[in-house]
Formats: sequence, C-alpha cells, structure tokens
Amino acid sequence: MKKEARTIMANSAPVLLALVALFAVFPASGYPEDTSSTISFGILFADRDPIAGSATCYNGKTCELVKDIGPIHSLNITDFSKSPDRGSQLKIECASDCSFGNQQFSTEIGRERKFHFFNGSDTYTAKLLVIRIRDPIGQILLNY
Repeated sequence: MKKEARTIMANSAPVLLALVALFAVFPASGYPEDTSSTISFGILFADRDPIAGSATCYNGKTCELVKDIGPIHSLNITDFSKSPDRGSQLKIECASDCSFGNQQFSTEIGRERKFHFFNGSDTYTAKLLVIRIRDPIGQILLNY
C-alpha cells in the first residue's frame, strides 16, 4: 500500500508543475510592514484531484485557507506572520482523524513551505517508541 501511495504521488508531477505555474500567476504580495499578505496554496491529494487557491491573511490573525474540501474540514494558519521567526502554525482538521508528519493537528511553519499530512494522529502526552506507518492523505504547498 505504501508503494501505491508513492506511485500516486509520483504521477502528480504534471500537477505539481501546474501549481508552480499558478504560484507565478498569484505571486505573494506586500512587504513585512504591510498588515496583510496574499498566500497562494496548493493541496495535492493522494487519491483525488488537487486544488489550488489563494487567501488574504492579516498579521497576527488566524487565516482560513480551506473549508470543507475533500477530507479536509478546515485548514488555517494561526498567528499569521511573514517572518519565519514569529511562530505561525498550520492547523488542520479533517472529517476523519488526520495529522501532519509530527502526528499532531498543527505544525510550526517556520521556513517550510511543503507539509505532508496523514491518516491518524497521536493524542498521547508521552511519545510511544514505536514506528507507525500511516497512510498519506496528501501534501500542502504554501507560497507567500
């Protein structure tokens, strides 16, 4: 099953090129002192067609990127900032249980612009020392 997911993601190369072209059409705007910025994003699903879009986000506020599309119930950036040192977080909620590579519902953005998300999550306070193979749902690409 893991090999099949990789094949699906590998077959998405033309779609990835299309998303890169979309990012060229919707460039990130503004300067650090601006109060708002336009974020372009793409979501490549492992088992369905990709989506792309853009949203206007305001510094220090929560910015909603996606609402009720495919398995994603909501996708937000909390405490938005263009500065990679300010602690913005990407937060996901799915119809069924899902999480990022860190097995949590949110992850620090920092300088990253590509985030994989998977079925399942880890709600334990203490981390168990086991390897869990989780099925990939897709990946999120950000541009700002």
